[in-house]
Amino acid sequence: MFGEPTAYSSGWNPNNYPNRSNLIDDASNWLEGALDSLARNMASSTHGLCLNAMANIGLGPAGSTCIVVSYNQKTETLQIGHISSIGGVTGIPSVGFLIGPMYSNAPDIKDLGGWFFTGGGSGELGSVTEGADLSLGNGPGNSDIFQVFSGAGGSVDLPFVEVGGEIHGGETYTRTQTWVSVPVPAFLDALFHGPL
Repeated sequence: MFGEPTAYSSGWNPNNYPNRSNLIDDASNWLEGALDSLARNMASSTHGLCLNAMANIGLGPAGSTCIVVSYNQKTETLQIGHISSIGGVTGIPSVGFLIGPMYSNAPDIKDLGGWFFTGGGSGELGSVTEGADLSLGNGPGNSDIFQVFSGAGGSVDLPFVEVGGEIHGGETYTRTQTWVSVPVPAFLDALFHGPL
């Protein structure tokens, strides 16, 4: 009724695939190559979702816990795990928590372990508190590792402080745990061609 189209965009012609399995194989090979290329060109980094909490009355404890995913370009390894930090901060008194994303240049989750200097601040926007933190430390070979966090949450108004925000700084110690570590080329091979 409608007839067979005679012109196809980009020179692609379904008549080149009389056997559908050839079409599926070509599409699968293209997708595998695209994902492999993306992995090879993606910079080493760690991303996560964190919960930060602080109880500071001039000097007090601060902590965070994060679920993280890292990618190491050099080893082509994808990791999933957990980091938790505890330490002490000083600054404008405040009590509160924030939830939000985290980014780091750490190529492996374990590179986020150890002592870090952290500094940041938060402010009240209506009933919501928004804030950010920057943490700096040393990774393998004395390389500079940074971690940036931004989030939203809640805070308690302290009766003797009415500035509507706070700044803080101090040292924290981070423990790391890697749950899964997968070589990306082997994972893509298994995904497209069968079990590892």
